Amino acid sequence: MKKITFFFASLFTCLFVNAQTSVSITDINGSTPADYITANSPFAHSTVLTVTVQYTNVEQNGGNPNLVLRFLNNYSEISGALVDKTVTTSASPQTTTFDITVPSVKPGIDPARLQVRGYDTTSGGNYVNAYAPQFVIAEDPSVEINTTLAITTIEGQTVADYHTSVGGELTEGDVLTIGIDYTAVKKDPTRDNLDLRVRFLTSGYGSIPEGVISTKIVTNSASSQSTTVDITVPNIETSLTDVRLQVLAYGHAAGTDKTLNAYASSLFNIDATTLSINKTTLKGVEVNNNSIIFGAQYTGISYKIYNVTGQTVQKGIVQNNININTLASGVYILTTEKGLLKFMK
Repeated sequence: MKKITFFFASLFTCLFVNAQTSVSITDINGSTPADYITANSPFAHSTVLTVTVQYTNVEQNGGNPNLVLRFLNNYSEISGALVDKTVTTSASPQTTTFDITVPSVKPGIDPARLQVRGYDTTSGGNYVNAYAPQFVIAEDPSVEINTTLAITTIEGQTVADYHTSVGGELTEGDVLTIGIDYTAVKKDPTRDNLDLRVRFLTSGYGSIPEGVISTKIVTNSASSQSTTVDITVPNIETSLTDVRLQVLAYGHAAGTDKTLNAYASSLFNIDATTLSINKTTLKGVEVNNNSIIFGAQYTGISYKIYNVTGQTVQKGIVQNNININTLASGVYILTTEKGLLKFMK
């Protein structure tokens, strides 16, 4: 008889020691989770929920809380929407309550989830999870949407594919169509329009003097939008490596409004020796052996003259004409912000 008693006592002890960790949400604001969610979804922001959690054999987690309640956007944690506490380990079911506030979000979240997590050392130090039924969190109109920007395509290809197709080399004067995804772009208080701006930068993030910033006027929207911006590869004096393609816009991020930016993921090179006649040609310009004669529409713009090896041989500001009497005989490229001209001296 003593052996039998000892056997059952040992079995009970074994079951006690090896009891599995379990957690569940049993009550929300005095109702079953399903009833409360049915009656109150979508949840309004700032609503305080008193949530009853039942747990068994939740283990100690060092100095960290071992019982966590949080809101999820599908299965991703919503920032700032978590409460936790440390409870004592018990092999018999225990209950505790949490007060948790429905977060302010924009746009709304569907599906949202309420998750409880208990720490379990028997599974190698992991959490066991349980959920209330799915629900919706309503949008809070007062929340600022964080602006997003991304360069997604160049000439209709992914950035990586385009980079591969051109071997990473950009040709001066080529016009590239840049695809951009954006969300919640705002009007920049220092500018007249709500816009996207695209530009090329050096490897050190500096501006390229010959580069022109391309601008596209867009609309503000809390949902993701797509557009394209055309930009001309700058005509440069010195070859550049690891050139960056950047998009800029004004918007909200990290609690404040400011100018934001994003970059193409691939870096490019621009070779100053690739100047060619396949670029925009200046119109209404005459060349003789001593000078280049311009129309009035070109007065005041800067110019550069390159030889066939890509070296700058002359530069300045256009007046009525440019004196080229000192140039040696040969083929040259005249570049301006309004176009190019190939000529022979």
